[in-house]
Amino acid sequence: MQTVTLLIAIAIAAAVRVPETLAEMCMAVRAVFAKALRSVADTDAALAREVNADDDELDRLHKAMLVWAREEIPRDPTATNATIELLAIAQRLERTGDISVSIAGNLIYLVEGRVVRHGNA
Repeated sequence: MQTVTLLIAIAIAAAVRVPETLAEMCMAVRAVFAKALRSVADTDAALAREVNADDDELDRLHKAMLVWAREEIPRDPTATNATIELLAIAQRLERTGDISVSIAGNLIYLVEGRVVRHGNA
């Protein structure tokens, strides 16, 4: 529901170019979350390890959104609010990726009894 509120705020704000990076991020988060859920449904630790590896791409996309926002605000100060709202969406998507990694880590622990931290799947 909160994301819907953000989208409404963007619609009434000054027009802003929605970066392709955000669309990429949406697709990447969807794939990572689906993979995390599939790993649980299938008790598949190998698939859960892939979720950990995929998180690096989400982090890269999130950083690209930060760079975009830093460039967009000075380029069009009238669109600052919309830019910030798009950045907030990107942050929530990145957090969803982090939650997916946590789910995958929990599954690895259940299957193998190993605690997995970022970078050592």
